[in-house]
Amino acid sequence: MATNSAQKRVKTGDERRPECKRCEIAGRPCSFPRAASPDNFNEVALVENEYFDFPEDHVWVKIPSSLRFAHHVRRKSRRIRRALNKIEDDADSVLINQSDDPPSSPRPASQFSSQADPEHGFLHISLPPVSHFLCEDISDSQTTSTPIGSLAEALNSTLPIYLPQLRGPLRDPEQARLLTVYTEHLSGWLALNDPRHHFSASVPQLAMKCPMLLDAIFAFSARYLSRSDQNISPLVADEYHYSCVCRLIAALKDIACASESALALSTVILRMHEMLSDRNAEVDLQRHLRGSLSLFSYNANKFGPGSLKHTAFWTYVRQEILTALRGCSPTNIDTSDRTYYVVFDGDTDDDWANNIIWLTARVINHFFDPSVSTVTSVHQDMLVTLVDNWRERLPDTFNPLSVVMDDHPFPAITYTCIWHNVAMQFFHLCKVIFITSSQSGETNPESVDTAEAVKHTIQICGIVRGLFLYKECRYPGALVNAAEILAYCGRTLRDAKSQSYLLGLLHRIEAETTWDVTQTTEKLREAWSDTSTD
Repeated sequence: MATNSAQKRVKTGDERRPECKRCEIAGRPCSFPRAASPDNFNEVALVENEYFDFPEDHVWVKIPSSLRFAHHVRRKSRRIRRALNKIEDDADSVLINQSDDPPSSPRPASQFSSQADPEHGFLHISLPPVSHFLCEDISDSQTTSTPIGSLAEALNSTLPIYLPQLRGPLRDPEQARLLTVYTEHLSGWLALNDPRHHFSASVPQLAMKCPMLLDAIFAFSARYLSRSDQNISPLVADEYHYSCVCRLIAALKDIACASESALALSTVILRMHEMLSDRNAEVDLQRHLRGSLSLFSYNANKFGPGSLKHTAFWTYVRQEILTALRGCSPTNIDTSDRTYYVVFDGDTDDDWANNIIWLTARVINHFFDPSVSTVTSVHQDMLVTLVDNWRERLPDTFNPLSVVMDDHPFPAITYTCIWHNVAMQFFHLCKVIFITSSQSGETNPESVDTAEAVKHTIQICGIVRGLFLYKECRYPGALVNAAEILAYCGRTLRDAKSQSYLLGLLHRIEAETTWDVTQTTEKLREAWSDTSTD
């Protein structure tokens, strides 16, 4: 670069004298002050003021005596050197940290942070990740690292919650049956939005090394079979449940184990066991769910999209929603803007489904909180807008495959995948909550006399009916998810024929899944009776 600041910068190739010879060919003096080592960028020396001229009133910023960036690499590979040289050849300045993400994918604010050091007065900036071509092949001898929160990482772990090595095939006939029932049937109850099939593929493999997770699977399967097979005693499920809880408590006391995905997976599977238990029993169905959120917020670096813990989290959120619907109470989840670990930066169908699931949790927390006025609220209007915008921008893949209208009160609606089905269940649930709350001043569906709420309830019933078009239901997990939604929204129905068909759908859900709907049907009849006498 010429010493005159007004002179245009002349490209000098790789700026390594005398290798490039561009200045010699062009008949100009070489402006590069000193030869740099081709293998170490830190050896470049700037000779006094030959390189830059600064005005006398230039403002200088204090910097520490030594600097080290988060992505600093000691030894540059040949590929990185070529990439950096190409950048300097193609542009007048190097573009640092150019994002590879598409414009429609906002990066969470937590990744771009600046913080002042109160002791030294310096400004420390946390930079976003560098471009992928600089991350690949950092060293010629570097090996590929195991993804954080993945199955491979858990299988290679030496923490005390895992066996030293994978156990051999199960020899006990009862345990073999319990594991098979989970893998082939019950895993689908948990994997409503799991395109990676973690619950059906990864979890059984991890359970062969994690006794706690295997006990959770055994407890869930035994509870299910005890409701459909008289030869299986409920005590079998209780024994595995107790064993899993003991292991879970011990693991939580070890800070090294507390962030493991196996704990979160075991907890949500135990939760399904408890939700499937007899509702007339004097048990606290929330006793494990209350403490579950800490398993996801602690050590959030294992909570990346596609990880085992990420999949378990969305199962946990759905479980919270269903429990809240049953008692018409808020969830235990903090759905405020402070919830930093929930970020929607993808555009896949499961990302869209997760978005409406999270919006449903926010809607329930607002409208089911007795301390919040539901008549007029800026926050309420914002939630309505968010849900409506979600529906308007929904990809075409969420459109129904078929909508069959016949003499049945409800249409038969089918979708491509289970996450499309479940997402639309939650969307129509939100709309019913909006309508019933805005008209009655409190969340009480049976007190509302409006055709709009009934339209959304009929859509939910049609979605459930579509699951029964085949001899065997394709997605029993979607039926389990719909049971509490039908129970809540069904109170808006006024037509006797529609009410009868809704009860029929609930009984079919129980026959297909063993999910107890006794109390649900009783509450519906009471609500309809109160409405008819008003």
